[in-house]
Amino acid sequence: MTNVLFIESGVFGGGSFTSLLKHLAVLDQDRIKPTVVFFNDNDFIQPLRDKGIKVYIVTDSVFSTAHARSVPQFFNKLFMKGYWRLSVIPLLNFLHQKSIREIERICLT
Repeated sequence: MTNVLFIESGVFGGGSFTSLLKHLAVLDQDRIKPTVVFFNDNDFIQPLRDKGIKVYIVTDSVFSTAHARSVPQFFNKLFMKGYWRLSVIPLLNFLHQKSIREIERICLT
């Protein structure tokens, strides 16, 4: 059995959510065990759980709308617009350190 982690950073739906649902619908769950991480509460969580898919909600300082903080969002905007010229990895580690730890724990379970 192969474990596959899907991470959705969107807020409430759209093309990426639709694509994720289509992928999950055609997976051979006898061979692939999907796990889904969302950064925001949404209407797709319970239907996925009802299908036996493990679903987690992880708090992220940039992508979780209920917990977003202004400083990480500011640095993320600098990165996304190409203004951040230093090494990107330390910035991303700083911005997403809590969610990275939560996702690491999910992967180890």
